[in-house]
Amino acid sequence: MSSGRPRPRAPAPRSREAVLLELIGLIYAAAEDPTRWDPFLRRLADVFRANLATIIFEDLRSHKARVATNVGIDPALARGYEEYYAGINVWMGPALARFGSGEVMTSEMILPDRLLTPTEYYDGFLRKLDVRHLLATFIFRDTNVLGHLSMARSHRAGEADADERRLFRDLIPHVQRAFQLHRRIVDLKSEREVAAEALDRVPVGLLLLDWKGRALLVNRGAREILAAGDGLSLQTDGLHASLAAETAALRRLISEALQIGSRKGLGSGGALAVSRPSMRRSYSLLVTPLRAERSVFGEPAAIAAVFVSDPERRVESNPEILRRLYGFTPSESRIAVRLLQGQSVEEAAEELEITANTARFHVKHLFEKTGTNRHRELVRLLLLGCAGLAAD
Repeated sequence: MSSGRPRPRAPAPRSREAVLLELIGLIYAAAEDPTRWDPFLRRLADVFRANLATIIFEDLRSHKARVATNVGIDPALARGYEEYYAGINVWMGPALARFGSGEVMTSEMILPDRLLTPTEYYDGFLRKLDVRHLLATFIFRDTNVLGHLSMARSHRAGEADADERRLFRDLIPHVQRAFQLHRRIVDLKSEREVAAEALDRVPVGLLLLDWKGRALLVNRGAREILAAGDGLSLQTDGLHASLAAETAALRRLISEALQIGSRKGLGSGGALAVSRPSMRRSYSLLVTPLRAERSVFGEPAAIAAVFVSDPERRVESNPEILRRLYGFTPSESRIAVRLLQGQSVEEAAEELEITANTARFHVKHLFEKTGTNRHRELVRLLLLGCAGLAAD
C-alpha cells in the first residue's frame, strides 16, 4: 500500500557539458601544480570507466619510457613498463605510423584485438592489469620523444563508444595546452633557481626588492650579512639600517631606483655607507634600478637591486680553481688563497707553517704564472677572475 508520499527521485546524471567543464578545470589546475595531475587522472578514469590512466613519455631511440604519473598501475608494474615493456609495446609502432599529435586513438584502430592477445606485451603486462582496450592520444611528439595520455579498460567494458571518443576529443586541446603551460612554468622555475644559485656565488650580497620593498631574491652573501644582525635587517616593510637616518637615506635611494625603473622619476639610486653597531667597518651599499616594465595589470614592475659589500668579509676561493686557471701547484694555490684574504706573505707563511722564504719562493712563481710583478697586481688579477667567486 502506498503511503501517499512521493518517492525521492534518483539524482539526474550529470550532463556531458558539466563533466567536460569539471575535467577542464582539473586539467588547468594541474598545469600550475603538478600534484594535481593525479586527481585529474582519477576523475578521467572514473568518467571513462577505465582501470588505469597514465601520462607517459617515450624515448623513441632507446625504447625506454618514463611513467610521469598514473592511477591504476602499481609501482613494480610501472617500472616494468619503463624498463622492458615499453620496448615491446605492440600498440606503439602502428600508432606512430598512423596517428599525429592530438588525434584520438583506440586499440581497435591501432591493432585488432585478435592480434593483441597472443603477444608477450598483452600476456606479461596488460593481462596483469586486467586491461585490453585503449583510448589514447599523443600530447606531443617529435623525432625522438613523445608524450601520451592513455586510458585502458577491461575486455568486459569494451571499446570506447562514439560519445566517449567525442568527449575525449574535446578534452585533448586543453590537455595539450595545459601541458605546454606546465612545461613553461617548470622552465621558468628552473631558470629562476639556476639564476639564484649562480648569484649565490657572487662575493657580494644582493637583494632584489619590488615596489613595496618586499624581497624577491636574497642571495647567500646577503643572507649571511642579514643573519649577522650587525647594521642591516630585512623586515616586513623593507630593508632597515640600524640608524634611523641611514634607513631614511636607504629608503630614498630604493624609491628613486624604483621610480626610474617605472619611468616616473629622474633618480637612479646611488651609494650609501651603513654603519655597524659592532664598530666594524661600514657596509658599502649600491642601489640601482634593474628594469623598466609594467605588468599587464598596471602595477609597476620595476625592481631595485641592492648590492651590499662587507669589507670585513674573508674572500673564499677554491685552490683547485686557481690551480686549473693559472697552473698553480697545490702549495702555490694555498698561498694565493691567503693573499686573496688580505694576508701578507709572512702571515700566510705562519698560517701554513712554512718559512717566509718558502712563501716568497711560491709568490715569485705566482707572479711568473700570472704575468704580474707586484703583490697588489696579483691580488687584483685573481679577484677579477673566476677565483673571486664564492666557493661552493
